[in-house]
Amino acid sequence: MNKYQNIETNQAMTYAQLKKSLVNCSVPSSGTPIIADVWNLVEKTQIPDSDPYTQGVQESAPVNCVQTWEVFDLEGDKLEIAQKEQRDHDLQLILSDFLTSYSAITEGYSAGEISSWPQQLSEAKDFKASSDAKTELLDSMIVETGESKEQVVEVILAKAKAASSSIGKAIGQRRVAMKKLIAESK
Repeated sequence: MNKYQNIETNQAMTYAQLKKSLVNCSVPSSGTPIIADVWNLVEKTQIPDSDPYTQGVQESAPVNCVQTWEVFDLEGDKLEIAQKEQRDHDLQLILSDFLTSYSAITEGYSAGEISSWPQQLSEAKDFKASSDAKTELLDSMIVETGESKEQVVEVILAKAKAASSSIGKAIGQRRVAMKKLIAESK
């Protein structure tokens, strides 16, 4: 929302407040307002960096028609509430990052196929250990694909290794982020 500052009195108002106060003037309801020379549009600035666990930020009165901010230390209940909200926010970001990494691994596969991965891997390992192993799922797969069982087993083992590495990396990153969050929360 735009604010205007009177350069003579330093008073600041929103456009709606200014329009209401200028009762003897015609002010457009939209578009660029035509306002007396003493009222200047306040230049917006970025909210300054602060520690979201211990500090708050609030807008102060504009200075020389430039938006200003005050960074202040939180105390008591406000400090506890801010810390809880920031921890909850950080936790959601950590979980979201993990789910994004995990989704990249499972993208393009149905839930049914994903649920069969442990059995596929088990049968592939059993077949690799002994060609006489019972492999009902793999046998059904190769009937449909026309591939050799050896080819299917090698693909399953390679995909399982890649998935384990990717999932392990995502879990490790989540654990590091969680440890950091816990340490910062103390």
